[in-house]
Amino acid sequence: MPPSSPAGPQEKIRRQVAAANLLRLQSLETVLAEFQRAGMPVVLLKGAALLLTAYDHPGDRPMTDVDLWLPFHPVSTAVKMLGRLGYGAVPGRPGAFVHPGDDNDRLDVEHDIWFLNAGDTEMYDRGVETTMGRLSVRTLCPEDAFLYAVAHGLIHHGQWQNKWGEDLRRLTALPKFDWDAVLDRGERWGLTEALLETFTLVPGLAERTTEQRCAELLARRSSCWKLFLLRRLAATPISGKGHFLRLLMQPRRGRRCSLLFKQLFPSPAFLKQRHPRLPLPAAYALRPFFLFGRFLEFSCRFSAGPRSSGVWRF
Repeated sequence: MPPSSPAGPQEKIRRQVAAANLLRLQSLETVLAEFQRAGMPVVLLKGAALLLTAYDHPGDRPMTDVDLWLPFHPVSTAVKMLGRLGYGAVPGRPGAFVHPGDDNDRLDVEHDIWFLNAGDTEMYDRGVETTMGRLSVRTLCPEDAFLYAVAHGLIHHGQWQNKWGEDLRRLTALPKFDWDAVLDRGERWGLTEALLETFTLVPGLAERTTEQRCAELLARRSSCWKLFLLRRLAATPISGKGHFLRLLMQPRRGRRCSLLFKQLFPSPAFLKQRHPRLPLPAAYALRPFFLFGRFLEFSCRFSAGPRSSGVWRF
C-alpha cells in the first residue's frame, strides 16, 4: 500500500477546526443534557446547529462559541445550572459564559429574539429535532435559520462575514427549502431590506430565475431610506450600531417602543452582567447617560461616514 501523501496547509487547518469543534460539541452535549433534566427547552442556533444539519464535516465551519436560545425561560434561570457545570458569566457581556481554563468553551445564551413578538412561539414550534451523540436536540427549521443568520449578521452586528454567506448557501441547498416562506416571514419580521442586501452580498443563493423573482419582490417591498441606512451603517465602524439597526428595522411603532423601553430598562440580570462593579440602583440611574453617550458616538461616526476609524469610549 503506497504511503499517504502529507496533508496540505488547508487540510491541516480543516483538521484543527474539526478537533476544536468536536470538543465544543462534546461539552455542549453535557450542557444540553442538564437543560433537558431541568425541563428547560433549548434551541441550538448558528454554527453548532449548522454543523449538525447543513455541513458534512466538522472542520468545514469554524466556531468561536456556541449559541443557545431559551425561548421559555430567562437567561438568569440558567446561571446557577451553568455554574454547577463550571461555567462563569463573562463580565460586560450579558448572556455570555465561559468555562475557566478553556477560552474556547464559550456559550452565548439568549432568551429574546428581537424580531419576534413577546410570547411568540411559532419559530420554536417549527423547530426540527436532530441527533447529537445520545441526545435529541432542537434546531430551527432551514427557513427560520436562514432568516436568523441574515438578521444576526446584517442587523445585530451591522456587518457581514464570508462564513455567514456559506451558511446561507448550505441552508438553501437543503431539500424543499421554501423561498416563499422566507419572503413572507421576512416581511412580517422587518427583515425585507436585510434580505434584499443579502442577495447582493451572497450571489448564487438560488437558481437564477428564483433569485431574480425574490430580488424583484423584495425591492418592491423595501423602504429606500431603511436600505440606505443599512448599507451606510454596515460600511461604517460604529460600536453598538446593532442597537440602532434593531430599532430601525422593527416593522411597527409599538414594537419600536417596546424595544426602546427594554434598552432603557433592561432586566436586573442583564445590568448585573453588563456593569458588574456598579450597584444595581446606580446602574439603572446611569443607564440613560450610557445610552446618550453611545448616541453621541453614533451621530459623530455616522456623519463622518465609512472612513472614520478608531474606538470611542463613553
